[in-house]
Amino acid sequence: MQELAVFSSNVPSFSPDFLARMKQAQAEDFAGLGSGLRFIRPRKADFLLIDGGTQEVVGGSSLFGVLIAAAPYPHCVWYAKEYAPGQEPEGPDLIWIQHTPGEVPDALPPQFRQKIMKNGKERLAYQIRRRTVWALLRPQGNGQFSFDLEKPYVLDLTSMSLFGKSRPEANAYTYKGLRDVCLQFSNSAMTVSPSMFVSQIVPNLAETVTGVVNFCPMRSQDGMLQFLDPNIIMKVFDARERDDVKDILNVQEKLTLGDAPAKPAQPAPQAFSAPTYVNPQPPVQTAPQPAPAPKPADNSAASLLAQAQSVLQAAGVQSANTIPPVQTPPQKPYTEPGIVETEGPVSDSTRKAFSQLLHDIA
Repeated sequence: MQELAVFSSNVPSFSPDFLARMKQAQAEDFAGLGSGLRFIRPRKADFLLIDGGTQEVVGGSSLFGVLIAAAPYPHCVWYAKEYAPGQEPEGPDLIWIQHTPGEVPDALPPQFRQKIMKNGKERLAYQIRRRTVWALLRPQGNGQFSFDLEKPYVLDLTSMSLFGKSRPEANAYTYKGLRDVCLQFSNSAMTVSPSMFVSQIVPNLAETVTGVVNFCPMRSQDGMLQFLDPNIIMKVFDARERDDVKDILNVQEKLTLGDAPAKPAQPAPQAFSAPTYVNPQPPVQTAPQPAPAPKPADNSAASLLAQAQSVLQAAGVQSANTIPPVQTPPQKPYTEPGIVETEGPVSDSTRKAFSQLLHDIA
């Protein structure tokens, strides 16, 4: 019999080989008990950030991030039971990658393979979503932001967030509209993607359906996109090649009804290709030159910066990757109709912090 050694509160030290064995053993021992993913759940007027067993409510005008990657194909989910408040199922009954429009698994009952009547309207019986992965800008207790590439968040976009109506007059776009903005600023020497600038993610309160979001790209006063520092952009594109990010994008399919395990989705090409960065200045427009996007008084780049600072008042987490301040003109923050801001006045020191992200994170 092995004699039990004295207990100790010190973390034990092992060789790298043994640590690798421990990591593999943990993955096997706790398999099937949860994905461990961090999710952004859009609600009617705000967001719920879910990280394991913790949940954090973020105001509807206080969520900022940079796109790391997007799944190359949409995925679909189907629930056998109709939604009823208080009776939400634990998960979809079927999940599948839709490589071609209209593709459905054999297990989907035939009557649900075409549009059905829901609340007086013809709708698909299943939901179409697109998985995206974001690095969020997180407020710190010292009046600064951290840009966290190590803890990416999943945002599964609904079809209305993908293809609904953009609002260019408010600098607010669907995911497809965000692509069109990138095409507007791209040219023969530069391919622009949302991985190169900060976007504000806001609920679209114009829609009656909960969970619809728009994206507000960071712009200057004259409507030009505000690009991140080249070194930061390269780090973002490095992150999309990490195994953990690829695993997140690899949506687990469930192609049979009942308790059958999910089938891993097959990997596919990424949605955006890495750009060749020419210089840190905004790209030169090619002829014909597109007109700059409208500059609403309440949604300029400076106002978005100011809005980002408003979150700082209530935060208290320290980070090694904080952003020192730089002067930015104070302006009214962007807010959606119906969202009431509760934060106090923004100090100069906190207002400065967000702008410095463009230079000091790398």
